[in-house]
Amino acid sequence: MKSQFLLSVKEHMLTRHYANKTIESYLFWIKRFITFHQLAHPSTLA
Repeated sequence: MKSQFLLSVKEHMLTRHYANKTIESYLFWIKRFITFHQLAHPSTLA
């Protein structure tokens, strides 16, 4: 199951008519970024 955050990102991109492959690629890199930073909250990444 995807997180609520990823679902909202996907929904936003769909409303802006992004291509499905572009959405998949963006979501892949977002997930990779999050796991690279060990699920740290964005406010602690500075």
